[in-house]
Amino acid sequence: KNQDKQNQQQQQQQQQKGGMSQQNMEQILRTMQNQENATQQRVNAARAKQQQGERARTRNKW
Repeated sequence: KNQDKQNQQQQQQQQQKGGMSQQNMEQILRTMQNQENATQQRVNAARAKQQQGERARTRNKW
């Protein structure tokens, strides 16, 4: 319990100095990872759609 109080005090001191707490850093990291995953999904979906369109055009050359 004493260790927890010391950790909390250190985090508060870091925040007062303009630093970020461990929780804030982890939350920002998770948010960035979620955004990266969403971006990758959009890119992959756009590539798949583009490839389907190319296949359709090459299939019907007369």
